[in-house]
Amino acid sequence: MKLFVNISVAILAVVVGFAAGLEFEKLRHGGADIEQLLQSDWREQHGTTIVSLGVLDTLEAGDTEKAKSLLARYIAIYYHAFKDRERSLPGQQRLIPSIETVSSRSPALKTELQKQRK
Repeated sequence: MKLFVNISVAILAVVVGFAAGLEFEKLRHGGADIEQLLQSDWREQHGTTIVSLGVLDTLEAGDTEKAKSLLARYIAIYYHAFKDRERSLPGQQRLIPSIETVSSRSPALKTELQKQRK
């Protein structure tokens, strides 16, 4: 009976050790995944901030036409890069229809969209 208890305890210890090892491995990879998400978020925010800073500086200088042109250029880049692929991206807000609607009212955007085609 004592031998059975010892074997049972040993088997239980192996199972607990294995499970703890798996959980530790998940945590280790989870930390790397979180770091990757933070880096991705930083790159996105960094790019947005660069555009915003340039446009704000242009507006502060009083050059609204240049500010419109800068914004329109970045919108046109997105439009041409993703107009054919946006529908296949899951869970994303569709911007292409909005870009097309705004371009009918915005000469700056219409001009940039036409420039990017060439």
